[in-house]
Amino acid sequence: MTSSPWGKDWVKVTLKNGNSFYPSFEDLYRIIRAICYCEDNKYPNGEGREMVARFLQDSCSTETFTELAMKYSIPFRDGEIIIKTNGAKVAQEYS
Repeated sequence: MTSSPWGKDWVKVTLKNGNSFYPSFEDLYRIIRAICYCEDNKYPNGEGREMVARFLQDSCSTETFTELAMKYSIPFRDGEIIIKTNGAKVAQEYS
């Protein structure tokens, strides 16, 4: 979190290429909707977006990402390289 150009605390995202920006709620909405779409492709009947909704709700009250990763079987990654699967089913070439 940092002081924004409009004088209030806000999140500043810095990408690996060095570009940075202050995401708006609209940016967050577009990202979340895209994630829901991808998860629905993996889990049918809207189950993917329901899992995303539960994850987001838990994100508001869980202290660490590690706790969430274990609960939801989310792999730890460094870019495209999976460091730890946390029980996630990943293609053999990525594990």
